[in-house]
Amino acid sequence: MNPPEFAETYTRAERIRFALAGLVLGALGLAVWKLWMLPWVAGFADTAPCRAVFGVRGTTALWFGLFVGLPALLAALFAVALGRPGLAVLREGRYPPRGTKVFQPTRVRHGAAARWIGYLHVLAWTPLLAMAIWGYGQAAALSRLKGTTRCPTPSHAMAPALDRPV
Repeated sequence: MNPPEFAETYTRAERIRFALAGLVLGALGLAVWKLWMLPWVAGFADTAPCRAVFGVRGTTALWFGLFVGLPALLAALFAVALGRPGLAVLREGRYPPRGTKVFQPTRVRHGAAARWIGYLHVLAWTPLLAMAIWGYGQAAALSRLKGTTRCPTPSHAMAPALDRPV
């Protein structure tokens, strides 16, 4: 019986470089989210009934962005990130494909097991697409609700370009 075949692993220096890059990018993304995006989204949500985005009511844009846009964006990211490696697995009939480095010792799988992994990679975005389709109905129902929010008077109106009180 042949000894098991293992995929090529990254060197210790490459793994450290990936970890540091992930930490830096993660910290940067978290800082942007906490310091810029979250306050902007919270401010927009507070005043959404009084706004229009490209001629669409602000609450409608908020619901559709949350229930349709976000899952659809994640589905597109999953399709791009996992689709190509999944197709390579299906083409070669082995996982991981030749020339692909891994972080820890990983046995190479052939046959049906590799095909299943390839199909799962290629189809990883479908639950998020289903969530976006389901979210469309939810967003449409929520956008038909009439709120009781009172919009500020024109003296406290929002500057359209600055998105801050005048």
